[in-house]
Amino acid sequence: MWSTRRTVKFTATAITAVAMAMAMAVVAVAVGER
Repeated sequence: MWSTRRTVKFTATAITAVAMAMAMAVVAVAVGER
């Protein structure tokens, strides 16, 4: 097995990237609706 700490850091980075992408998509849709 590899480092749990590394796995946690990678997972947190992936979740953050997905959250930012979703937030940008929501903003784009909100601006588009106007």
